Amino acid sequence: MIRKYEARDAEAAFTLAKDSLESAQWSLQSYRELGSAGEWVWVAEAREHVTGFLVAREMAGEAEILNVVVDKAHRRAGLGRSLLQTARSEFLRVGVSRVFLEVRESNRGALEFYENYGFVRKGFRKGYYHEPVEGAVLMEMKLTG
Repeated sequence: MIRKYEARDAEAAFTLAKDSLESAQWSLQSYRELGSAGEWVWVAEAREHVTGFLVAREMAGEAEILNVVVDKAHRRAGLGRSLLQTARSEFLRVGVSRVFLEVRESNRGALEFYENYGFVRKGFRKGYYHEPVEGAVLMEMKLTG
C-alpha cells in the first residue's frame, strides 16, 4: 500500500535510510520536518510497517526526486516502481513536464531501475556525494499524459 507520509513515519524512514547507504543520508530531525517545506512524500507500507518511501519537490513545472529508499528485504517486489508511479501521477496532475534526480555513480542497480522506468542520463557531477566521495549521474524523465 502506498500512502502519504505522516509525522509518525519519521523514525521508520530514518532507519530505512540508515540501512541503505546508497541513499541520501539526512538527520532524524530532517525526517521529522518533512513536508513542512512543501516536499511531497509517500511511503510504502506492509502490515503497518514502513517498507519504503519517496521524497520529491516541485517548482515551476519541474520536479526533483530527492530520495527513494526501499527496505532491502522488500526490493525487487515492485515497491520502488509503485512509489514512482504514485509520484508520476501527482506530477502529471499538477502539470509537471520534467522530473530530475541524481544517483551515485556506483549504484548500478538504481541506474538500471531508473533507466527502465524512462529516465535518461543527462550529466555528471564529480564529487557530489560524500562518505564515500563519488560522482552523481544526473537523470531526467520527460512527462506526457
